[in-house]
Amino acid sequence: MLGKLGVGAVHHLEHILEGDADKFIWMNAAWTLQEIGGLAARHVKIFAAQLNHHDEGVTCCALDMLGELGEPAAQHVGEIIRLMKNTDTIDVQEAAVNAMRSLRLGEHAVPHLDEVAALLEDDDQTVKKTAVEILGEMGKHAAPHVEAIFSVLQSVNYFVQKAVVDALWRLKAHAVPSAKAVMVLLEHGDWQVKTTIAMQSWRWWTTHHKAGMWGRM
Repeated sequence: MLGKLGVGAVHHLEHILEGDADKFIWMNAAWTLQEIGGLAARHVKIFAAQLNHHDEGVTCCALDMLGELGEPAAQHVGEIIRLMKNTDTIDVQEAAVNAMRSLRLGEHAVPHLDEVAALLEDDDQTVKKTAVEILGEMGKHAAPHVEAIFSVLQSVNYFVQKAVVDALWRLKAHAVPSAKAVMVLLEHGDWQVKTTIAMQSWRWWTTHHKAGMWGRM
């Protein structure tokens, strides 16, 4: 019923979300707030407080809302990354991955650069793929982890490989690996990987060779 009131229901929904409501009522209040377009930066604190909730449904809902809120939720990236590594509850892990993708933080995730880079070694291919995507949006800040991004190309998962290829295109001149790493990948069995590396190699050579930044084995 509150949803029918539109934005006029925001105050009432906030009261429910800040109170000690039944989990189903709480989640419905959150979804209704989202549906009527009432989500705002001031709600970040409300949803972040539920990231450690004992009920995974509430945690997943909170993650969904934080993902929708975007940049204002950047301060909680560390907590979301922690939940991405949670292998005990697959639904929570998936919700955390989706939240990170939805946030599209780019350089706002830089304070958590090393935490994101560490996810490149995660056994879960979806987590690995998400880490690659996030690093690809960080521009020059991702440069220290270019070798690690390249190593992910060895993954047998096509979607992870494609995420790396896309990330390399976005990083452009910032993605400067060692010549040795490039030579290894030119022998890769996937034509898309080899083509991308070959095209990128020319860019790296023309951009950095004269400055002595590339070509070292």
